[in-house]
Amino acid sequence: MAEEVESLNAVVWDCGNIHRNESFSQLIEKRRGDVWARRTRRFFWHAKFARWMRVGTVLLAIVFGSDVWADSPATVAASKTLSLADLPPIPDDLSDLIDPDRFEFLIGGTRPSLSHPGRSTGTPGRRYDGETQFRLNYTFNSRCQWSLVREPDKPDTVQRLAIEVRFHQIRLTVRHQIWLREAPERSTFWNNPLVRHEFDHVRISSDPRIATSFNEAVRRQERIELNQRDSEPFIAVGYRKFNANLRRGTLLTYLSSEDAKPFVKNAVQSEFDRIVQMLEIRYAELDRLTDHGRLPVPETGPVVDWLTRP
Repeated sequence: MAEEVESLNAVVWDCGNIHRNESFSQLIEKRRGDVWARRTRRFFWHAKFARWMRVGTVLLAIVFGSDVWADSPATVAASKTLSLADLPPIPDDLSDLIDPDRFEFLIGGTRPSLSHPGRSTGTPGRRYDGETQFRLNYTFNSRCQWSLVREPDKPDTVQRLAIEVRFHQIRLTVRHQIWLREAPERSTFWNNPLVRHEFDHVRISSDPRIATSFNEAVRRQERIELNQRDSEPFIAVGYRKFNANLRRGTLLTYLSSEDAKPFVKNAVQSEFDRIVQMLEIRYAELDRLTDHGRLPVPETGPVVDWLTRP
């Protein structure tokens, strides 16, 4: 039995304001003795977390902003796309983070998260100068086969089912969209503190080790055992079809891939949720340790490991 599943499952909004920020790439430059001479004014950032659930989709929101001015969701203004071709060459330390097919800059207009009623990540009365949207999705192919779980300490009449699974072509892909209220100066765009801070978050969510971890975790779900309550309806249907077909084959012959599909998908989804939760924690920890961009990235500790590419 084979199936293919695609699920767009996670969106993370990361909002920010113009502020002083020493990003991870700047930390590396600092170690090389090349510290920026010009810094912008500091702002204290507040953080608020929101989580929504809907069928087939998990929306995670991480919001940061200052207490100055205000957004007005009453008026929705269109943003303009800023083409990468209109910017100076991407610096080497950011080039691995930008896939032109999965990356977009938006300038001006209404902050994107305000354009979706019920999904706003902002706090009323606060102005946000930047926002990063992180979208994660997975696809996989699988082949599965039903089997019976024998309970050695229980009578033969008590049976449970299991699904033996082989996964193939597991893919985890990420897209990023960065919205900026105003376009930074073109000549210094890539050195803009707000842009640099947003890319520290992008660096975390685009880490190739995340996809590797997801792939390995999914492949370990090679045997999915159902509990007795979930097994009983399928066993009853299987035996009914088995008897109706003159007892040809076994009851497992009459269980289909469609029957197995929800259990396989749930197993993959649980690993995906774990990855999303891990990323959420890392995003939050980065901002906790840097006071949401106000402080430099610590020179030691887990955050540096997350931001360092293998």
